Amino acid sequence: MKALFTVIAIALISSLSFAKIQKVKILSADDWKDSAVIEIGSHDEKWVLDVAISCRLEQFVGVEVEGHWGIDPDSAGAELNLPNGEDCKIWDAKKL
Repeated sequence: MKALFTVIAIALISSLSFAKIQKVKILSADDWKDSAVIEIGSHDEKWVLDVAISCRLEQFVGVEVEGHWGIDPDSAGAELNLPNGEDCKIWDAKKL
């Protein structure tokens, strides 16, 4: 049991160490559909996001926010950190 706990703890710590924090610009948002289009940094990478119901992104269109995820916005646990201090969970993401 102790060995299993140790393996799980190491896996969690290592997954956190690979997390990316990237600057993201919200290009458009639709609060009724809980979706947004973002551009990642200077890479000109655009993504369509399905976000949590509680996210209200329309007020942040044109604003740069922080994106937190593993490999890309489609990674498990991905979220946006908004200027008002709230976190916006990303349920699904598709690259354009």
